[in-house]
Amino acid sequence: MKVLVVDDQEVFRKKMITALTSEGVVEDAHVVQAGDGLEAIDAFEAHEDIVLMIVDIHMPRKNGVDTLRELNARHAERLSRTRIFIITTSNDPQLRQEMKGIGVMGWLVKPIDATGFSKMISKNYDRLFSQAA
Repeated sequence: MKVLVVDDQEVFRKKMITALTSEGVVEDAHVVQAGDGLEAIDAFEAHEDIVLMIVDIHMPRKNGVDTLRELNARHAERLSRTRIFIITTSNDPQLRQEMKGIGVMGWLVKPIDATGFSKMISKNYDRLFSQAA
């Protein structure tokens, strides 16, 4: 099982990784990092066993929305089995609806409390990972 964390801010990626691994929420998780959407696409294509993606919306080169649209166009079947959480400063209802159609499970608005995030993942662990992959 691998987790892909996509955000242009390295500090934020590390915060999410700590929330997922150090607190024992995702045991033995192998975390793959990407600093933008182009890196995320490469990582998703290189790692067949990604089951969870945490994706920022606002990033340079390719934003999270365009990244998920492209992954959906290229790998719809596989993406449908991947648990996706959006992380953003925006709460646009139209965009939320579109992303839900692609399979986004959660929409987290920054700033995000790492403890709250890890509790949410822990609480939904079985639902998130029993059907993944």
